Amino acid sequence: MQKERITRAAVRLNDLIFTGVDHGDCYNQVEYEGLMGHKFKEGFMTSKGRFVDRAEAATVAYESGQLDNDPGVLSSGLLIDFHKERYEPWRPEE
Repeated sequence: MQKERITRAAVRLNDLIFTGVDHGDCYNQVEYEGLMGHKFKEGFMTSKGRFVDRAEAATVAYESGQLDNDPGVLSSGLLIDFHKERYEPWRPEE
């Protein structure tokens, strides 16, 4: 059985969930739908279809081996660290 993994950034309002490559992408969809001004919860979607908050996402990513050199950053470049926010993907320095 494969371990659960983080797959996408997501924002949730009640039963509405918007997903994207990062949270900025999610909020672009929220704005397009005319829902800005509501309080959304930021989180991530998992390979099992669960919405998880940043803290749980860090645990899921750690347990699945998705973390890269920078704690809180997935090997795909998606930021999961719940103490900071950036909208551009992280890339290792060359």
